[in-house]
Amino acid sequence: MFFDPQFKVARSRSRIYLLLSAFFCHPTEHPHVELALSVLASSFNGLPERFFSRRASRADFDRFTSEISRIRKEESIESLSAQYHQLLSRNGLAPPYESCYRDSNSADRNISLIQQVYARSKFSVMTCPDESPDNIVTQLDFLHCLSEVESDCVMEEKPDAAAESRRRQASFLWQHVRTWLPVFCEAVSETPTSDFYRLLSITADSFTRLDAGYLLTMTKADPGCEASSRENGRLVSLTVDTAACSLCGACCEVCKNEALVIEPGETLRLRYFKHRCNFCGDCGQLCPENAISLASACDPACMADSVLISREIGLCPRCRKPNALAPVTGKVIERLGTEVPQSLGQRLLLCPRCRAVEFGRAAK
Repeated sequence: MFFDPQFKVARSRSRIYLLLSAFFCHPTEHPHVELALSVLASSFNGLPERFFSRRASRADFDRFTSEISRIRKEESIESLSAQYHQLLSRNGLAPPYESCYRDSNSADRNISLIQQVYARSKFSVMTCPDESPDNIVTQLDFLHCLSEVESDCVMEEKPDAAAESRRRQASFLWQHVRTWLPVFCEAVSETPTSDFYRLLSITADSFTRLDAGYLLTMTKADPGCEASSRENGRLVSLTVDTAACSLCGACCEVCKNEALVIEPGETLRLRYFKHRCNFCGDCGQLCPENAISLASACDPACMADSVLISREIGLCPRCRKPNALAPVTGKVIERLGTEVPQSLGQRLLLCPRCRAVEFGRAAK
């Protein structure tokens, strides 16, 4: 039996794309529900833990598939068909076509580009003649085929061909799927319909977002996303000025993919999860210290997850207990300079408990 872990990941991803594509088809074309959702759940379990994030964990996908299975069994075909036509038709409330979310002047050109992408990969579009090739079913099926090719290449020990397939998947996700799928899924969630399509769209959105980050790490290449176009060369990592960073956590709050996380403990650590980063640049723009920058042409060692900063928590000057707010407070006092009286500055450096006691005494 073939045990290469990369083969297992590619095959799991391929099955997930295939089944998501199938469930976005008309309800009368759905595969055997119990078997299909069982395979979908096992495929999510076939992915490594580093593939997931706190906002889209393995447990979340288990819950999604469980709820989808329950709702699908309870809903009749007639009811689902009515909801399908209300939502997913060309004139529906949430049309599942990329061109519907593009500027009208570029929609036709975008469809032409997608057809060229399919042709280069020798992908046959299995839809009705009057169906647009930019619909969600076809795009997910295309990713299924590409990841299937990747798994076959891994099994046949053709690393260059497998890498080329991953590059094509990353490029298609960033240049097409991820440009419109979040908006489409938001439109589905806002419509008064059953939870089946809402949960299905959430699952598709969450999975493609995670997969785009995963593939970006695997390919170590520029997929053509907006952030990478702002620099010459490849953007492959992120750097932090350790002297300027106060570990305030603003970058972690703004990061939608949880690529930056502050790990609490006796030592505060700012950890960078490279495979989750999509180089949007939001963290750098929001950083009050201007400590974060995107780096290009880094060596391959920068591709790994890493601890960017490790710093001991400051101590309260009174009780000598750890005070996580001390670095940020110190930065604020330093910036304000003489505007903050020395006595007030000393009080602000206290931990919350000692500060409450001190200000309580001052009030008396």
